[in-house]
Amino acid sequence: MWRIPALLTAACLALALAAALKITVLDSTFYSNVSLGATRVNMVYDPTDQNDDTQVPTRSQLQSALDQHSTDTSLVLVLDFEKFYLQGDAATEQRHLKAMRQIIAMVKQLRPGERYGMYGVSDHYDSGYLADVQSLEAGSYAYFPTNYTSTSDTADTWVTATANKAAAARRIGGKPVYLFVWPEYRQGGFLAAWDSETTAAHPSFNREMSTVESQGLAGVVVWSTATSASNTEWTSVVHDYLTGAL
Repeated sequence: MWRIPALLTAACLALALAAALKITVLDSTFYSNVSLGATRVNMVYDPTDQNDDTQVPTRSQLQSALDQHSTDTSLVLVLDFEKFYLQGDAATEQRHLKAMRQIIAMVKQLRPGERYGMYGVSDHYDSGYLADVQSLEAGSYAYFPTNYTSTSDTADTWVTATANKAAAARRIGGKPVYLFVWPEYRQGGFLAAWDSETTAAHPSFNREMSTVESQGLAGVVVWSTATSASNTEWTSVVHDYLTGAL
């Protein structure tokens, strides 16, 4: 008779573990014809020339960038300053590090107590600068690597790239990892929503979401700057994760 409770306990534990694997979906899209129903993040884009890494935003420029999406119900600010990644020769890396520290200091003054993270910093750094990345990310709420899909990607190469990006983030520390994903290909057009709709070896959007889940990441940030989505089938994948239907 003792085996039945034991089996029930094991089944309950399995269900609890399955539920624990679920990921968080955050929304950073601008589609006017799509409502994901996910918590939005407040993207803070570089208000200066993105090709000139000698330009650091002023306090007033940064205030405007912060205010641009201030109506969002935001879990966290994500600072997108890609020209300041900790890469390149030592002088360049130190200039970038100084710039990012200035930006973070201003963000803390302008939005005291608000959680923040940095777009792409955790997977775009040269390995010799790991200690500087760890110092820069010390106050971050989470790590935000990116893995947008190219038409040349197979499902296997995308999964491998995600694993590598997650590993790069985890070398920095133990904070949650949220992967930026894009329902569109870099070259244009939308990913298939489900594997059954994939006509080639490309990853479907569901494959990407399930990969993030299986690799133990905290979640995804769905990103796009397009104002309209010509294909909305992929949103059913997002909604299934939000409702726990998978």
